[in-house]
Amino acid sequence: MFDLTLQIVLFRLAGLLAIAGVHGAALAGSARLLGDPGPAYDGRLTLNPLPHLDFVGGIGLAFFRLGWVKPVAIDPAMLKAGRAGLALAALAGLAAVLLLAIALRAARQPLLMASTGNLALGGVALLDIAADLCRWFVIFNLIPVPPLTGGLFLQAVAPRATALLARYRAGVIAALAAFVASGWAFRVLHPGNDLLAALFG
Repeated sequence: MFDLTLQIVLFRLAGLLAIAGVHGAALAGSARLLGDPGPAYDGRLTLNPLPHLDFVGGIGLAFFRLGWVKPVAIDPAMLKAGRAGLALAALAGLAAVLLLAIALRAARQPLLMASTGNLALGGVALLDIAADLCRWFVIFNLIPVPPLTGGLFLQAVAPRATALLARYRAGVIAALAAFVASGWAFRVLHPGNDLLAALFG
């Protein structure tokens, strides 16, 4: 987990940019389809990763494979499905990242056929590291705590608890960062990543 090289960090940063763009656009797009145009007005309905990046969460992804992107503000009162729409939007965002992981893995063979030598090896390493990062992102962000995507699940079933956690946002982020940096999150969630790898490659 902590055996890092500059190349690995750079490849993870590339994966982070892809994840941020795909996840943010999917989450904002699903919210729009469900009735809330707010995320689109906020500039989140875009594949450009920059509006979706979170500093602390990005560091977690780059160095520990576990982190998050900037939450998308969704108003459940605007959703056709009400608070259940929050869970649907969260699932759409995470499913998009999982599909990204599948697409990255599927691109390995065409890349190997189209190139040779160090270019092929470097390209395959980039695809593998980015796909691995996608799986870890999905597993970690299923945890129902804001600012993770799973926080939308909590908001759907317990909005008062979500509001309470929002009051202590800095403490929640510090706790998540400690959970990741200590290695406990990696150990706890490793079986979930292994399952996704077995199911989707």
